[in-house]
Order: sequence, then structure tokens, then C-alpha cells
Amino acid sequence: MSLSTLASLPSAPPTPPAVICTWNTGQGLITAQTPSSRSGFERAKLCVRPRRGVRATMSALQQYVDQRVLVITQDGRVIVGTLRGSDAVGSIILAASVERIFSPDEGVEEVPLGLYILRGDAICLVGLVDVEKDKAIDLATLMAEPIPETRHA
Repeated sequence: MSLSTLASLPSAPPTPPAVICTWNTGQGLITAQTPSSRSGFERAKLCVRPRRGVRATMSALQQYVDQRVLVITQDGRVIVGTLRGSDAVGSIILAASVERIFSPDEGVEEVPLGLYILRGDAICLVGLVDVEKDKAIDLATLMAEPIPETRHA
């Protein structure tokens, strides 16, 4: 780049608008905006920072993006789907998801849910599914007691 080209460039990049909400989809960040007097970098850093204890969870979930996961909720539901993204408070987006309903009398019933969003405070467990082993299981013949609701003492 020549000196004349450098001289014609603006001295500072324009300040981006403030971020008030950030959702990490694994493909990039989706943001909502509001005016502010702070610099763009400070605003983004303040808004994206997760609450205490969630940071390790969120970084661990990022390795599962676009992979098949099994989620157990606090009310005992079992949901299997493709993880598409998560936010700073542990909420997740699942695509092509199904709920597996267990019964001691009948085989596992799978209810299609499609695109599904789960709040972070309702999730007990998120685990990676081995797709080959999952396909090998005959769910119609599998009988089990449903998982009980999580109780906090």
C-alpha cells in the first residue's frame, strides 16, 4: 500500500453499535444493538461475558456444535438432536430433535420436535451421541423407567 493510499484511509474505524444480546450459533454471533457512549470493544466485552460458572460449560459445548447430542432436562425429559448453538447462560438450540419417552411397559416412543430451544436453567446434562451405536439400538424393544424429575434440596 502506498503512502497516499494510507493517508486517504480514515484515521479510526467507525465505532460499532453497542451489543445488548449475543447468541453464539457456532457459525458466528447474532447480536442486537442499542446506542452507547462506550467504545464498541468495551461494550461487546461487557455484554458477552457469561455469569460465573457458565464459562467452562459454554466452551465445552462449542466442541459439540453440528454434532448429535442427548440432553436430559430437569423434569426428566430425554431429547436428542443436532446442537446448532448456545448462549452465555447455557441455553441451547437443537435441530432435527426428537424426544424419547421411556416406559416400563412399551418400547421407547420418539416424538419429533424439529428445531428446539432449551433454556439453560432447565438442562441437567448434555452429552455427545455415538451415532453408529445409537442407530444399532432397537428402541421399539427397549423398556425402561422414565427418569424422575430433578429435586434440589
